[in-house]
Amino acid sequence: MLSFSRTSFLGRYFPPPSFLTMPAAGVDLSYHSMRVVTFVRSHKGLALDKAVTRSIPGGAIYGDEVQSNKELKDALIAVKKDLGLSFVRVTLPEDKAYIFRTILPHMPPAQARQAIEFQLEENVPLLPSEAVFDFVILPSKTAIPAPTSASTPTDTSAATMDVVVAVFPKKFVEGYLELFRSAGLMPTAFYMNTDAIAKSVIRQDDMGTYLITNIGTKTTGIYVVSEGVVQFTATLSFGGESLTSAIEKHLSVTHEEALKIKRGEVMMKNREAVELFYSLANTASALRDEMNRIVSYWQTHKDKGVAVGKPIQKIYLCGSGAHLCGFDEYISTTMKIETEVGNVWQNAFTFEESIPHITQPDSLSYASAIGSALASFNSPQSNV
Repeated sequence: MLSFSRTSFLGRYFPPPSFLTMPAAGVDLSYHSMRVVTFVRSHKGLALDKAVTRSIPGGAIYGDEVQSNKELKDALIAVKKDLGLSFVRVTLPEDKAYIFRTILPHMPPAQARQAIEFQLEENVPLLPSEAVFDFVILPSKTAIPAPTSASTPTDTSAATMDVVVAVFPKKFVEGYLELFRSAGLMPTAFYMNTDAIAKSVIRQDDMGTYLITNIGTKTTGIYVVSEGVVQFTATLSFGGESLTSAIEKHLSVTHEEALKIKRGEVMMKNREAVELFYSLANTASALRDEMNRIVSYWQTHKDKGVAVGKPIQKIYLCGSGAHLCGFDEYISTTMKIETEVGNVWQNAFTFEESIPHITQPDSLSYASAIGSALASFNSPQSNV
C-alpha cells in the first residue's frame, strides 16, 4: 500500500501480520548511499537511537533488477549485523513513481480503488497488472460538486471526492522486497521517498501547502505537499556536488575542505561569506528558477476539473546541500516566499527533550530515513 505522508505502504499488496507493525528502522536507499535511523522511547518520549550512513556503489539501485545487486545486498547484510536489525521501513525513489490527482463520485474506499484501477492506463504508462498503487482522499472541498438543479435539494450522496494517487511499477517493488528478504530483513512498510521526507520536515497534522527542496549529492527533488499529502514531485539532475565543486574552484581548496565550508563547519568572515555566495550565484539561481517554475505550475495548472493548487505558504530546504550559508535567505528574498532549513526532528522530539548525536547539517541528509522510522510510532495505518 503506497504511503502518502500520513499513511503506510505495503498493505493489500503484501499485507504484514499484526506483529510486524512494531517499531522498525527507517532505511533510505539513494543512488550512492544508504542511511538507517532507529528511535527508542525514553521517559521523555522518543529519542534517537542509531543514525548510520553506508556508501554503496554508484548506480546500485538503478533499474528493475535491484534484487540481484550483490554489492547492495552485502551492504544491507552488514547493516543488519552491525545494528541488530530485523524489521525495516524502506523508502522508494520518487523518480520511479507516478502521481496523479483525479475526481471520483463519493463512494467507499474499496469501490474507489476499483474505479482508480480503471483510470490507471489514462494517467500512467503501466497496465493495472504491472502496477502497485494507493490513494488518499483529500479532506478539502476542492472537487467540483455534482450537478444539481435549483429546484432539487443537494444530494450529498452524489458529491464528489478529490483523490491523489501514487503508482509504482509492480516489478520494481517486488525487486525491493526480494532484496531485503535475501539480506535477512523484513520490510514492514514501503514509503515513497517524498512522503517520508514530508513526514519528518512538516509538522504532524499540518494541512498547509509547502514546497520541499531536497538537495542531494547528485540530484535535487522538489515536492509540493498540501493537506498532508505529497501531490507533485520533480527530480532535477543537479545536486549539492555542483555547489561543492564551485566552492573548490572559487577558493582553491580540496574537496574535503569545500564540503566543510558548504556545511558551515569552517568559520568565515562576513565579507568572505558574501563573496563566496556571489561566486555561486549562477548555480543557486538555476535552482531558484526551477523552484519558481514548479510553484507557478502548481498554482496555475488545472487537470480534470481539479482546482488549481493552493498558494505555497513556505519553502523547506533539506538534504546534504541545504546548509549553504545564505541560501535560505536568497530563496526567500528572490521568490518572496518564506524559506527555512527544515528541522527533521520536529515530529520526533524537541531539543529540550533530547539532543541527537549527529550534527544539524548531517541530520538534513537523514530526512527520508527519519520520516520512515517515525511512522512506526506516530502514524496510523491507512484505511484505504
